[in-house]
Amino acid sequence: MPGHVGIAGTYVGKQGLHDLAGKAMAITSGTFSEQVEDGW
Repeated sequence: MPGHVGIAGTYVGKQGLHDLAGKAMAITSGTFSEQVEDGW
């Protein structure tokens, strides 16, 4: 994700997705939620 905000950065693979979600949780004080949909 480009930019200069706290969630900006490069995220690669499953670990990157985990890191991104962790940052989102931290920035939103735990109120972040996600919905995973099967794209196949």
